[in-house]
Amino acid sequence: MQNHFHLQLQTLQANLKEAMQRLLSGYAVRFNLRHRRAGPLFQGRYRAILAGEEDCITEVNRYIHLNPVRLESLDLSKQRQAEIRRGIEDPADEEVVRRRLELLRSYPWSSFRAYAGYIKGPAQLHKTNVLGCFDGRSQQQQRKSFRDYTESPIREGIEGDQLLERIRYGVLLGSQEWTAKMRVLLSGDEREQRALEVARKEGVAFEDITASIAHEFGEPWEDLKNRRGHPARSLAIVLSRRHTALTLREIGERCGGSDYAAVSQAQHRMETKLRENMPLAAIAKRIAKHLPKSYVET
Repeated sequence: MQNHFHLQLQTLQANLKEAMQRLLSGYAVRFNLRHRRAGPLFQGRYRAILAGEEDCITEVNRYIHLNPVRLESLDLSKQRQAEIRRGIEDPADEEVVRRRLELLRSYPWSSFRAYAGYIKGPAQLHKTNVLGCFDGRSQQQQRKSFRDYTESPIREGIEGDQLLERIRYGVLLGSQEWTAKMRVLLSGDEREQRALEVARKEGVAFEDITASIAHEFGEPWEDLKNRRGHPARSLAIVLSRRHTALTLREIGERCGGSDYAAVSQAQHRMETKLRENMPLAAIAKRIAKHLPKSYVET
């Protein structure tokens, strides 16, 4: 990965933002001076997601370690994974699986080899909390369970992108019960992370959004959601992401059974249209104003 990286961190204090600012800016300045270049070094802005439950900790760990394998050249792109899940494409043959596993086990910029027991790893890497989530009386047995868990999606041809479907409010990864507890504890600058503003407020129901859309267009939601070329369905997806705790999978189920990839693509297309099409943006704003508790501006 030449333009970004992923870290799984446990913080003792609420100072992750300051630590990442120092790391990113300091490294970028040093790298640019050393290589006589200018401008941004990393793709996009820093983003943090809070995950505290055991299954989420292991799932995040696997997602990070499988990132190098998520390449077009190894035939495991997000589009192909979606096709495999829908039964359009068959999983890869043994040679491709072998190449994927070889990359995972040899990739030098990942901590997978340390968790798996192939190398000792740096002193800053604390493996106990993650390995402790896996079955086994000894650390050797836990490492084997870890390897089997991390490598299983590669063998099946589907690499754990479902993790992204479970993120709520754009910043929380966990069950509904855990998310409800964490919402009241969130802190940060709402001007920098709009998701914080949404997460701190009482969310609206998906039915509230569809009712507002039906009111705006003067037709029943059931008729609008299946009408080809009509913006109602995509508006429901965008507004649900902005104003509810629903995951992409849950939104897809409510919008006619679409999978994660289709919902994500529809969201990005509509977000682009809302920035470029002022009349459509005005419609979205009117719909949002009719939501309960006079929700945030659209």
